[in-house]
Amino acid sequence: MPATDWTTVFQQATAAAATSLGASWNSVSQTAEHSVQMLVDTGAYIELNKPSLSTDDCNLLVSNQALAMKNVLLGYEAIGIAAAEQAVDAAWGVVSSALQTSIGAVLHV
Repeated sequence: MPATDWTTVFQQATAAAATSLGASWNSVSQTAEHSVQMLVDTGAYIELNKPSLSTDDCNLLVSNQALAMKNVLLGYEAIGIAAAEQAVDAAWGVVSSALQTSIGAVLHV
């Protein structure tokens, strides 16, 4: 099975977060893109290291990075809790789908 194209996953996850946040994306895009990249990097790390990671390890990595992204978004006055959670879920949904394809695991935030 070919390795996942994580650059494409990043682009798709960023687009998903941007769509989720709508007009607020313009205000948060600089830091949000970095947070999306960290989610994608987490997915790539899990794909690369899955043989040595337990399900609990994977879930811990995902939940910590998702929480970090949510906290970054909540730093903006224009972003409420529900919007931040929806943006994280949208971005992670893309990453999770890539992982499901590459390693057969479904991980949730």
